[in-house]
Amino acid sequence: MSAWRVLEDISGLALAAMDWRRSYGLNLAALGRYLRPTNDLAKSLDCPATTGGLHTVVHHWPGDIVGVCDHCPTEKLSEADIVIQRLDVQSLCKDIATTLGLSPGFESQALGHYFIGELVPNPGTRHGVYLCCRGDPEQLESAALHLTSTGKRGFILLTPTGRYWTARLRSSIETATSYLMSLEEVVDLADKGFSASAGWRSFLDIRVPRTTTKAPPTTFPTPHGARWNELTIRFLTGDTASVTIRDARLRVSYTDMGMARSDNANRSVQWEMLEKFAKGNGYYEPQYQAYKEREKQQVSRLGRALKAYFKIDGEPIVRDGRGWRTVFVIRPEDWTESSKERW
Repeated sequence: MSAWRVLEDISGLALAAMDWRRSYGLNLAALGRYLRPTNDLAKSLDCPATTGGLHTVVHHWPGDIVGVCDHCPTEKLSEADIVIQRLDVQSLCKDIATTLGLSPGFESQALGHYFIGELVPNPGTRHGVYLCCRGDPEQLESAALHLTSTGKRGFILLTPTGRYWTARLRSSIETATSYLMSLEEVVDLADKGFSASAGWRSFLDIRVPRTTTKAPPTTFPTPHGARWNELTIRFLTGDTASVTIRDARLRVSYTDMGMARSDNANRSVQWEMLEKFAKGNGYYEPQYQAYKEREKQQVSRLGRALKAYFKIDGEPIVRDGRGWRTVFVIRPEDWTESSKERW
């Protein structure tokens, strides 16, 4: 049986330790590391001999615990056997997201329904990825309806297996130009972790291919003799900005400016630091002294990236009091001016 079925079969993803071992022991090698003990003890255990039968937990005195059943011999138990263990869904989702190369993010949408991250195949292209662990067709359809009714498009809905998919579910996902996949399809299980399956890699190649157009210039067409104080950067979205130096004007992405991570095409620390300067209208000061040295290095790397892209002499960022200030003009995404740029 697929280990992923556990996510659909167990309500609340919590069981007594003995039930986890007895009913799902073969799957604990893959998912057991996500089990966390709670402060609760089970009052009964599933009977391994009869479907739907229970072993009533009886405490005779401290250290003397037994399971009593009409169909089985009385069994000796320990407190460790009856402690309730709950699956740590957030840690599981984080590892799934890492395996699939998603940008980090986790949010519980509803019981058994989670946002686990974003797939960013190209700069400016984002696909929200959701996991729905409901073992009921109507509940799956309801989860998909919730996503589509809020206007979301191009998302990826993952389920543990495809056992509860219906024609109506598939239709609602296709209508939203989105994708329906199962963890069984996209994640391979191993004792020590997960790996992206061949099915996931094929999906990326066919359904969300990376940009194949000609690569943009590696440097900005900076006019000869331009200085840093002639540069204006205004964020348009979280991924793009309007850049102007004299008569030279472009809309650029973080990839154009050489500020994409080499491992997954997401925004780099330099781009995020540039955005912090934008939100301060050119000024940034560390909020916590403990991070001051680390952020000093990030500001330094940002300065080098800007000089490599614009090819302007001098320093683009200088010290100002306890923080730093850009020599150029930089504005955040929601900045309004009398003469608004249009693209």
